[in-house]
Amino acid sequence: MRMRHSLRAPRRYTFVVRIDRDGRRNVTGVIERVRTGEKEPFRGLETIGGLIAGMLEAEGGPPRTPGLNR
Repeated sequence: MRMRHSLRAPRRYTFVVRIDRDGRRNVTGVIERVRTGEKEPFRGLETIGGLIAGMLEAEGGPPRTPGLNR
């Protein structure tokens, strides 16, 4: 069975990540979605990917990785 590919061009998203680090090396910051101005604060580098994924999912479903059969 062959998968059909969408004729639509992939949509590009742009984020700005502002990171602050204090004297104890704790990391905090804000992720901003450029198109909407939406901002999400974070604490710890490990949370950045999950927040970006959540911002994408809120727009219309989970992001898909090209080349994966789903």
